Amino acid sequence: MKTPTIRFKLCLGMLCLSLAVICLCLPVLDHVVEDLIGEEVESSLETGRGALQELLQLRWNLIVWQGHAMAQSPPLRTAMNIPDVDEATLYQAVRPLYDAAHADLMLIVDPEGRLLTEVSGPGGHAKGVPTGADLLVLMGEYDGLWVYGGESYEIVAVPVSIEDRHLGHLILGNRLDAGAADYISLLTGNDIIIAADGVTMAQSRAASGDAAFESQDIAVIQTALADRTQSDAVLAAGDTESFMVLQTQMAEGGASVVFVRSLTDVDAKLSGIRKWILAGGAGLVALSLLFSLSISGRITRPVRTLRDAAEQIRRGGLEKRVAIESTDEVGELARSFNAMVDELAAAQGELTEANRTLEVHVDERTADLATANRNLAASWRSAALPRRRAATLRVSWRRSAPAPCARIACAHWEKWPPASPTS
Repeated sequence: MKTPTIRFKLCLGMLCLSLAVICLCLPVLDHVVEDLIGEEVESSLETGRGALQELLQLRWNLIVWQGHAMAQSPPLRTAMNIPDVDEATLYQAVRPLYDAAHADLMLIVDPEGRLLTEVSGPGGHAKGVPTGADLLVLMGEYDGLWVYGGESYEIVAVPVSIEDRHLGHLILGNRLDAGAADYISLLTGNDIIIAADGVTMAQSRAASGDAAFESQDIAVIQTALADRTQSDAVLAAGDTESFMVLQTQMAEGGASVVFVRSLTDVDAKLSGIRKWILAGGAGLVALSLLFSLSISGRITRPVRTLRDAAEQIRRGGLEKRVAIESTDEVGELARSFNAMVDELAAAQGELTEANRTLEVHVDERTADLATANRNLAASWRSAALPRRRAATLRVSWRRSAPAPCARIACAHWEKWPPASPTS
């Protein structure tokens, strides 16, 4: 099995470090992004509430100013000052005022709360006629929410008088319908629900362009608002869709506007951001791998050079040297390696010279020994010739001489020739 290289270990370590950092940072980053988006949603709702309050203030100021101005108009006061004035005469007197006010509803009532005439649109009379009790509620100056003819209005009731004599009331109103809801939704940038006493009067999703709220969605929103403990935005989680809602009071009559922000688009946005985060994490891993490859290459290249030089030196190439390209630890290692090779080459030269000198000495000694051996052999041969001759004579004497004489001669010849001093 091949041993992992330093470069492989560095790349693997950098990869593990990058993955660890990403695994630690991704949940934190996801939480931060989720909080930022949540704060953005709440900020959008708060901005919508602020815009609505400014709008309502302007509308109240406008309708109150219109009501007071019309209540002081001479045609209206003259017509209402006529005893037992008929409805047609009074209608003809107030119709130009209605057209100038661009209101959705105009009612004229007498001091007892009886309806004298009403104007509610291009067609003239309103369809629904209020009862005397309903009108008596509005006696005195009043502004707020009023349900009239099955529709909701934000109204102002202004007394009409001449000097100290009370002639009745002028009632001006703007209808709270789908058109008003669309206007508020587009102005505030949020979907809205206009409700009073738990009853939905109008709704609009003009800001988001989504389909109208279903009854179950409205029920979920109302339940979340009923359970809230403060006036901040609350989460209304339904079975199919979740919302962030914020309620603000609209008028004294109990009407309120509920700002609604669907979390479906928020979740889609958050999902897209998470994909970008994951893509960024993958890019970070790729960059870390490229960086580790570059750094490991710069680190291991001198090491591989040293390895190749060591292998060449092992094979006997002591002329190999390593180029010193840096002053760091690797450069110091290369410098020490070159010094070691220089010392090794010098030692090998000395050893070669010593071997050559030894060979010369050995050759000289060998020649001396050969000469001595030749001299010794020559001396031995010169000393051994008389002995061989004596031995030959002994043999021949024994064969020819008488026995007693032969024994005496043989005893004498055993000691001949005399031993050489050098043998």
